[in-house]
Amino acid sequence: DRNGYVTFDELLDFAEFVNERRRLLGSLDFDRKLRAQCVVDLWEVIREDRGEEAFADWVIRIIAQGENHQTFAASPNVNFMSRDAVMTLYELLQPFQISSHIDQQGFLDMLQQIGEHMNLMSLHVEELDDWVPVMVVHRWARQFVRAYSSLFRELGLEPPKGSIQD
Repeated sequence: DRNGYVTFDELLDFAEFVNERRRLLGSLDFDRKLRAQCVVDLWEVIREDRGEEAFADWVIRIIAQGENHQTFAASPNVNFMSRDAVMTLYELLQPFQISSHIDQQGFLDMLQQIGEHMNLMSLHVEELDDWVPVMVVHRWARQFVRAYSSLFRELGLEPPKGSIQD
């Protein structure tokens, strides 16, 4: 239901999906085939109106892990997420070899610098050292998935009809 939580029933449903895919696709290179299936399913969702926005909303819910956003007097009317949430995003990006491009502290610093550039925070306020504006992370996630959308569109890829499994 894309609420950012994974229930036991959803985990069981995913396990059944994986088992069904293994039965249909065979075990040879199954992990690659499963990832390809997930990419196709993602493409079918993000290509819709507001699909990229919905993806970014979902990423925010997942990495927050139920943690409430915080506000600070130094940046009124700006919601912030913790360093821990940002590090969860960093860990989710490991399949993309993010650590070969930037370390965890560099990733946090980059997002904070974007926040300062957007006039959402000041890097000189010590109480914000471990916080990033939610809007920055949302925008970053949206642009990340937009890059995939652009690539898929340039390649003229179309998901097969009915590729998303219920």
